[in-house]
Amino acid sequence: MKRFEKSGDRAGPSGAGAVDAIEGPDGTALGPPASFAHVTDANLETPEAYVGNVEWDQRFGRRFFLKVDYLRRHGSHEYILDPDPVAGTIRLASAGTSRYWELETTVRYLGSERRDFTFSYVHSHGTADLNNYDQFFGNLRNPIIRENENNLIPTDVPHRLMVRGTMGLPGKWVFAPVLEVRSGFPWSAVDEFLDFVGPRSRAGRLPTVSTLDFQLWRNWRFKKYRFRGGIKMYNVFGASADRDVQNNLTSPNYGTFYNPIERSIGFVIGSAR
Repeated sequence: MKRFEKSGDRAGPSGAGAVDAIEGPDGTALGPPASFAHVTDANLETPEAYVGNVEWDQRFGRRFFLKVDYLRRHGSHEYILDPDPVAGTIRLASAGTSRYWELETTVRYLGSERRDFTFSYVHSHGTADLNNYDQFFGNLRNPIIRENENNLIPTDVPHRLMVRGTMGLPGKWVFAPVLEVRSGFPWSAVDEFLDFVGPRSRAGRLPTVSTLDFQLWRNWRFKKYRFRGGIKMYNVFGASADRDVQNNLTSPNYGTFYNPIERSIGFVIGSAR
């Protein structure tokens, strides 16, 4: 099966239209193509958002610092696309809404100039109208536009733990690790026609991300020049945290994850600290 949308000849009040067509494995059309005119609401409003937060900062002695922060965001009048197969239109409207909140707890330990660590945990939740305009009319030449739905945002991360800092080592070396452990992004299931099956962003989640990056560097001197040099490594744990999933229910590999984050290594060159 193959489904695609492309620019068509049909025009609506706001400009050119699109054609939605489905073909079989041999390229034969499985039905007449459906034309959609692009129309725009006459009463578009400017998107806006209300953001507020409450934060508590507390120092314990000379070495420990605690931060607790709650943030909430309400978005409204966001631009969304609403396809109507009966009317044969794809309507641009400013009816989208979004909701997001997060609770962050951060502890910092400052042992010395060469020993500084920060531990941060964020619990969050985000929902939005998923047919936002930028998702379709950006990098995709012929996007497939399906029914709008308000559900989990594609980057929803309920749990995220980060540990970062610097630690002095013998020989004036500095070790700077960044550890991240977070929930995988949600994904949606589709059928052979690429239509969503069940609620969007609720079919499951990508694997939990667990990565450790670090830099190991020191200051060097060559004649009158001073510079910082060393190595940096990404994803020390190796291949992990697959970033893609086979979400087609008709595939024998449905639910299989692909494209893991690979290990990489590089060099650190910069001005001396």
